[in-house]
Amino acid sequence: MKQQAGQDVAAAGVEGGGVKGGGGREEKKKNGRRVVGARWPLLRGFAWVGCVLGGALVGLAVVWRDDLSVKASGGGEWFVMGSHAVFMTRVFWFHLGIAFAVAAGFAMVARARWLMVVAGVFAGMMLAPAAWEARRFLPGALAARLEVGEVGLTVMSVNLMYGATDVQKTLSEIARVDADVVVFQEWTPKAEEGLAAALKVTYPHNVSVTREDAFGQAVFSRRAFVEPVRQFPGRQVPGGRGSGGSGDWSGAMKKEGGFGWTEPQIRVVVDAGDGTGTVVPVVIYNVHVLPPVGLMYIETQRSQVLALAEIAREEIGGAGAPRVLFVGDFNATANTAHLGAMHAAGMRDAVEAAGEGWVTTWPRTSWLKYLPGIRLDHVLANDQLRSVSAGTGQDNGSDHRPVWARFAVPVGGMSR
Repeated sequence: MKQQAGQDVAAAGVEGGGVKGGGGREEKKKNGRRVVGARWPLLRGFAWVGCVLGGALVGLAVVWRDDLSVKASGGGEWFVMGSHAVFMTRVFWFHLGIAFAVAAGFAMVARARWLMVVAGVFAGMMLAPAAWEARRFLPGALAARLEVGEVGLTVMSVNLMYGATDVQKTLSEIARVDADVVVFQEWTPKAEEGLAAALKVTYPHNVSVTREDAFGQAVFSRRAFVEPVRQFPGRQVPGGRGSGGSGDWSGAMKKEGGFGWTEPQIRVVVDAGDGTGTVVPVVIYNVHVLPPVGLMYIETQRSQVLALAEIAREEIGGAGAPRVLFVGDFNATANTAHLGAMHAAGMRDAVEAAGEGWVTTWPRTSWLKYLPGIRLDHVLANDQLRSVSAGTGQDNGSDHRPVWARFAVPVGGMSR
């Protein structure tokens, strides 16, 4: 009797529109077939909010135009902060794409069709570029592909994380890459003590500015310096020292007083020639701009990159078809307005030019190293240098992997 009553109630519930199934979903009858509704309404709501906000950031990043020139101090604070939101969206573009992919997967399980469609479209749009790069991925090869009339030059950038890297791993990696010129960021007294003596054996031409904070620098070169070493953009640094005929910290490169930077940034000119007597000068800038943390640093970073682009333009426009490299920690990825300004000035990414595909340099410490990385460290060259191979070094205890590139340098003529 009770069983029959329960069956009657269940039948009435189905005829009346449905019953609740597991997981909060609603089961209904439509044309004699059972239809299962979407699950987990609260989680679906959160997912929709995330997709709307993420989609708004993506849309803003697509349409936003930023020439880095507007300053917060001139009344453009909101523009600067909006530009920073776009900057961070572009920096973490791949990660945002993964978030959309996770939302699409959740929507599939939750049977939320429209959420799955929206999240899936954004995920596809944002992850497709990474997939396109990954298809070209090749492990960095050191084999030179030089043509007649060209000599090789390998340049390496190493961020030392306040000098806290493993000395032996760092030296081993430099030897493995067989770099001709190594530029260091975050050169501290600890780095000076641990690395300088060993490096000077192989790299007799060197210059360093040692600091306790993250903005010390050093350059070590096998190739001779053929012009006085200078800080850029033109501010004298007390305590700066050079060797191998360098050490001139007296004045501006282009503008006396520079652009107001207090952090040392080093410019050297090395001879990339083959030793036959013909000097082949290559200009190399060691770059370390401020990280975008806080409004003051954000604005300063923008000003620094704008200054670098101006310097690059002036260098490239100089007499004699100059060969120019900007190497180091830009604290920005290739798809940002910051690197866009450098590209507009005539600089090309050596990793991309060499066809190396998916290459990342940060983060490489703690649990963060297990997340998909990004490339904040770059080797940029003008079109007088041909990138033949490029890649990253092995972990050495820093939060950045080293990055390197090998170039074909034309001797006595312009490259193709």
